[in-house]
Amino acid sequence: MATFESTRAQFSQEHFEVIEIDVPVITGTCTVGGSPGYGTPLTCDQSYTSEIETLYFTNENAPFITGQTATFWRYVKSLSENVTELKPGKGLSSRGTININFYDFVGDPNPDAPAVTDAVKNTGTYFGKLNARQVLVNKPVRIKLYRVEDDGTIDISGGALTRHYIIESVTNNGKGQWTLRGKDELAVANIDNKTWPQASGGFLRLDVNDTTTSIPVDSVTDYSAVDVVRIGDEFMGVTSVSGNLTGTAALTVGTRGSTLTGAVSGLLLTKTDVDDHDAGDEVFICRVSDNESIDDLLYDILTESDVDAARIPTAAWAAEVDEWHTTTRINTLWYKSQKVNDVLVRILGDFLLDMWFDPEDREIKLSAISVWKTSTAQISYTREILPDTLKIRP
Repeated sequence: MATFESTRAQFSQEHFEVIEIDVPVITGTCTVGGSPGYGTPLTCDQSYTSEIETLYFTNENAPFITGQTATFWRYVKSLSENVTELKPGKGLSSRGTININFYDFVGDPNPDAPAVTDAVKNTGTYFGKLNARQVLVNKPVRIKLYRVEDDGTIDISGGALTRHYIIESVTNNGKGQWTLRGKDELAVANIDNKTWPQASGGFLRLDVNDTTTSIPVDSVTDYSAVDVVRIGDEFMGVTSVSGNLTGTAALTVGTRGSTLTGAVSGLLLTKTDVDDHDAGDEVFICRVSDNESIDDLLYDILTESDVDAARIPTAAWAAEVDEWHTTTRINTLWYKSQKVNDVLVRILGDFLLDMWFDPEDREIKLSAISVWKTSTAQISYTREILPDTLKIRP
């Protein structure tokens, strides 16, 4: 007789969250002016290397977790997430955000630091000390969602659905509570209203007339890789640099007033008028796009705006761009600083691309917008669905 085995779904499930925050620590010698320190870069005279400690927090009523050496603080009052929202046709998605409310408690986030005596541990609150000893802004925070299995076990070492964010702020709400606000990692590109291309701070050392081709520049700006500069409204193509980063630094430029073309594409980048310029005038280093692919340009914008290159799946980006923009190349001069978000929106909107951060894959995604793509969904007409009752819109 044949036997049959069946599986059943776990219909009654118990879920809970673990919040993980990574902070830098100094576990070796830590002193401040010869006195014991508190084991963080802000409270030690010793240089920080690369050691990271993870702090764990969970719900008040989370199940008991066995076999763990780390301390799980049960002081999470509430957690809310606003997921990334795509805006087809706009290019850049809205940011994913989190808000976590914690109860504060008597304790110490650095119990093994030299200055943390029993008296220190029992004085003040955990989050008050954490906020005073660490710069928490931009530190990684993870939300891990766990499930208690049928047999009561919890796979805390794996099996969690994990979403990644960075800390935007940690504030004291009063009445013994603190709030952590976070954003997805794409938000790094526009923190503090970052601009791109970033102004180098270069300037003229001396006055120049409208025919000079040896342009005296400052000694603190690195001009070694410059191709085009803008002084006032005039563009100049740079052919060589002498005395870079010295008091005699100078740029040799082409005939003043010459048109500028891409070395690779041969296309016209700009025309310009000539003018006299005064000592102290800004020398803006232009970013040249010469037969540049869309994905390469977006990669440079993000990484130059402090986004971690590990968050960018370059092969997937290249494949997506190659499918929809096989022959498209960008040829232009980026001649003034603009907000990073504005630059991204302009590029993504012009080429009908969407960009967003996936907090589970921990990657910045790039895709042709949905109106370009052929739908893979199918509807089978039956007696329950009549074709004349359906309205189809892109």
